[in-house]
Formats: sequence, structure tokens, C-alpha cells
Amino acid sequence: MAQALRAPVALWLLGLCWSLAKAHPLARAPELGHGVEGGNVAKPDPDVTERCSDGWGFDASTLDEHGNMLFLKGEFVWKGHAWARQLISERWKDAPSPVDAAFRYDHNSVLLIKKFLLGFHDPASGLLPMVARLFAAQRYLAEGLISSPATFTVCQPHEYTVYMLLPLLGDKFWVYPPEKGEEYPKLLQEKFPGIPFPLDAAVECHRGECSHEGVFFFQGNHTWFWDFSTKTIKKRSWPAVGNCSSAIRWLNRYYCFRGNKFLRFDPVTGEVNSTYPRDVRDYFMSCPNRGHAHRNATQHMDKRCSPHLVLSALLSDNHSATYAFSENHYWRLDSSRDGWHSWLIEHLWPQGPSTVDAAFLWDKKLYLIQGTQVYIFLTRAGYTLVKDYPKQLEKEFGSPDGVCLHSVDAAFTCPGSSQLYIMAGEGCRVLRGGWFCVSPSGCEKGQVQIPVTWKPCYIRCLFPGQKLWWLDLNLGAQAKWTELPWPHTKVDGALCTEKSLGPHSCSANGLGLYLVQGPNLYCYKDVEELSKTKDLPQAQRMNSLLGCAPHQHS
Repeated sequence: MAQALRAPVALWLLGLCWSLAKAHPLARAPELGHGVEGGNVAKPDPDVTERCSDGWGFDASTLDEHGNMLFLKGEFVWKGHAWARQLISERWKDAPSPVDAAFRYDHNSVLLIKKFLLGFHDPASGLLPMVARLFAAQRYLAEGLISSPATFTVCQPHEYTVYMLLPLLGDKFWVYPPEKGEEYPKLLQEKFPGIPFPLDAAVECHRGECSHEGVFFFQGNHTWFWDFSTKTIKKRSWPAVGNCSSAIRWLNRYYCFRGNKFLRFDPVTGEVNSTYPRDVRDYFMSCPNRGHAHRNATQHMDKRCSPHLVLSALLSDNHSATYAFSENHYWRLDSSRDGWHSWLIEHLWPQGPSTVDAAFLWDKKLYLIQGTQVYIFLTRAGYTLVKDYPKQLEKEFGSPDGVCLHSVDAAFTCPGSSQLYIMAGEGCRVLRGGWFCVSPSGCEKGQVQIPVTWKPCYIRCLFPGQKLWWLDLNLGAQAKWTELPWPHTKVDGALCTEKSLGPHSCSANGLGLYLVQGPNLYCYKDVEELSKTKDLPQAQRMNSLLGCAPHQHS
């Protein structure tokens, strides 16, 4: 009987050792090759070569407490878009490696999760030294990470001693920076009762993007959501999302990684666009001559700092995000720590306009305007287009007395106010019951009467300069438009916010009003100061908001 057991056990142990060696290969040191003349020629960085190879994938991914993207594999962690490598143990004291899942916890911390597997040690005969080193059974026992080992003999007494490194009813977790007075590791399933184990991946979800603040946990094809407000767990039936080896939230988007492939999923519905999965090497890491990341560096990044860039709108939403729009793209102004990236408008607002002329937030609803079309999105969990929209501007807000606007150049609301400010310079004026086109040179001269049977605004006509109006949003289409004096003849975008936009904010504390025109940025304290100003203030550089250094352009 003993002889019969020896061969299968030995083969099984050998297979296990081989699998572990393949799963966690040792890091390779850089090498130098010899050129044709005998000189030293630097070989490609082995770290880049390995992580850009087919089949390579992360163990875990997360944002750190400062908003930098972190990718973990084996005993290493890579930071941000530069992919600077560091030992996990150097970044986080006493942290385990490898890490199986991670997520940003409570906005200011990182939670690392580790599951424990079977391990073996043979203190008597030393026949299994590799397995002993890989699992470090004695150390795990000393640190209390496993229960007392179960031992049994195979073949001869005391020839093999087998330690079963079983988790104590679940996964372990560590929090960095450690919470005051807390000792780690702790049992994850005690912190989040009902979460299955072992876990494959996890990612946080913020209120507004999800219905409530919480965390997604992934295991195989199954997804669960832990709700922090109710301290309950709910299973999600998301057939398109599963088999996530890691997950991450970045710039309000949610990603599931499967090796070196990834997909982006809706955190409310679990829907995945048909264009996924895509290759990680084209988007999240820098690999030689690879796809989107390579194109983005040569196209959109230069455009961001171009002196010819024109913004079409500015927006601050209730998810602590601020956006700058140009053509069919936008930038996040408040996320420079994640790197400057240009995204298609349709990525965040797939039911919205292709370009945005004006944007503002009011009553927990986000308004995007293109021409005279108004799109309204609910912001409770992601962005959902309100039924029966878009609608015509006049039906939503009314119009100035005797004027039909052809388009809106800029619009803004200030926090806590129902007053909407609209800037426009194109429209038609109604006089004596007929439509009159106002020429650019001499508003009251050379007017041509248009028959009343013609539908308004079919003909483009210009006011002499841009106008500024305000109206009360509470009154809807019955609102009265009141014109205000101001020193500008043209602006491209406007934003009123209490949030700081970095070193180039209009106000260090409190309210700030931003107006952009071409390459120029104008700052005001509030609307009252704007309306009282006769001469334009000193202009700043508009693309300083986009993180561009002085004189930096394409």
C-alpha cells in the first residue's frame, strides 16, 4: 500500500512545484550583449520585455491613496503610467506577496487581500526543500496566518510531514497606511460578512457612479456588491463580467482585467460594449510601438498643449470631477495625478451629443447643449439620459424677448443657485410680427423682412457681439431672460465653481468664475464682478488648466 501511494504523491508534488515555479518566475537581471565590434550593447529592459509579452497579466490592481494607478504581480508593484517597479515589501511594510486582490479603501487607504493555499514541509528528511521555501510554512504558523498544521505519514514513519496551509475561514487583508490602533492581517469575511472566498479581484465604487458607496468583489463568473450604507451584500447577475484576475476604477470608469486583456463595464447595469475585450498593452502600459497609448502620446497629448487649441465648454459635476471639452473629446481637469488623457465624449455620455457647446449642473442633473439641442442626464448612479431628450432650447428654457437663438456659446450655474447664465452671439430678432435678420454691421439698418410663415431660425444671423443673459431655472420655459452688461464680445466656455483647479485656480478659497476665449483664460470672483467690469482683466494661459508648462506647445 505504501509503495502504491509513493509514486502518485511524488508526481503530484513535482507537478505542484513546477506550476508554482511557472506562476512566479524569478526576476531577471539586465544583461549586456556584445556588438559586432566587441563593444557592449544594452539589451531591451527585461522588465518591459516580460510584461509586454503575450500571456502576462496582473495579480491585482488599484489606485493608491494619492490616486496613482498601481499594478501588482508576484513580489513587485508598478506605479502609474511610467511603470516604475518596486518591491511590494519596500512600498508597504510587512505586506504579503503575491497579492491576490486590492482596492482603494475609504479614499485615503489601500486594502490588500491575500488567499492562502496548500503548502508542504519536510523537516525530518529534507526531501521537499523547494516546497518548504515557497510556502514558508513555519513562518506562516508563527505569524498566525494558518491554523495548526495537520500531519500524517506516507510510506515510512516521519518520512513526510505535511502542513495544510488552509485560510482561517476566508481571505486575509492589510490596510495601508494602517488604521490607528489596528493590527493586521485581519479576516476579510469578518469585515465584509457574506463575501465568498477565495476572491479573485475587487474594486471600490463611489456614490453617484453606483447607487451607494461600496465595493465589487469577483470570484470566477460571479460578482457581489458590498453596500457600505446598509452593510449588506448583493449578488449581481452580470453575464458579461467575470473571470476578472484584477479590477480597477480609473477616471470614473470601471475595468476588469483578464490576463493581458481587459473590458470596461457599467457599474450599475454590468453592460459591456461590444468593442471589448481590448489589449492592456495598448491602453494601460507603455509597450514599444503598441496601439492606443502610442497614438495618444503622439496625437492628443500634443494637442492639449497646442496654442491653437480651442475649448468649447467647461463643466463641474457632482462627482467631484471637472471637464474641459474640445471637438468630440474632453479632459479631466482635476485628475492630473492620473495623467492627462483625452477621451471621446461618447465614452462617458454614449447617449449624448458628439460635441458640446455648453454644459452645466443643476438640481442633480447634468445639462449638455449642442446647437439648440438640450440633453439632460440624471446623475444619481452614472449618467442616464432623461426620457424624451434631447429637446429644443426654447422648449426647455424659453428664449430672450423677441429673439430666437441659433446656438449657445457658453453657459454656467454657480453652486447652490438656480440662476443660469447663457452667452450667445447668433440668432434672429422678431420685430412687428415678422422675422428680421440682423446684419453684423449695423443691427438696425438693412434689415430684410422674412414672412411669418417661415419657421424661425432657418437663417443664421449675428448679433453685433455676444450677449449675456440670466434666467431662473425653476421657471422652466416660462423664465424671463434678463440681459446683463459685461466686458467680453466673445467667450468659448465658462465655469463657476468652488473647487480648486490646482495652481492656476481663479480663487484659492471660495467661488471662482472662469471664462475662456481662444488661448486666453479670464478670472473673476463672481458674476457681480463680471457685470461691473468695464475693461478685460489680465488674461492667463487657457491651457495652464490642462497642465501645460509655459511655452509648451506642439
